[in-house]
Amino acid sequence: MTNRRIEMHHYRDILVRMRFGQSSRQLAKQRIIGRCKAQQIKDIAETNGWLDPKVRSGPH
Repeated sequence: MTNRRIEMHHYRDILVRMRFGQSSRQLAKQRIIGRCKAQQIKDIAETNGWLDPKVRSGPH
């Protein structure tokens, strides 16, 4: 995959999909993002607790 720019709304979409259980492989198969980049995002998200379903996203 080319080295393209990822906008913030793409990151949000990817995080939502990951919260619903999509894997890096599924995201790559749907041509949303490459597996390596998806894994990087997942690692960061898990470290920060963004994938925890108990954490509410958006304004409080």
